[in-house]
Amino acid sequence: MTIAFRAPPGGCQYRFDEKGEAEYDREGRHDWRSVRVTSADRAYFYVKPNERGARKDFVLRGDPVGVLRVDGDWLEVEFVGEKRVTRGWLSSRDLYPDSPKN
Repeated sequence: MTIAFRAPPGGCQYRFDEKGEAEYDREGRHDWRSVRVTSADRAYFYVKPNERGARKDFVLRGDPVGVLRVDGDWLEVEFVGEKRVTRGWLSSRDLYPDSPKN
């Protein structure tokens, strides 16, 4: 899968080439509604869409996650890593906005 941006999102330029493209070669089909990029240094996965039940699993700033569904300010996401897929809930405050703000 290739993710292309007009300009790299803030904080993750190291993942993009000179054309503004990042290559994520992961096999498999996913039922994602969209793809978001992590803005927090560490964004921890939660069991449910609330502040309780934080897990040990996390994604780092600049990591892309596939959005499965949205519940208020929480998103159920999948992160496709090198060795496994991690699924759980992330707070929207830990992700870059899905559209630019004017």
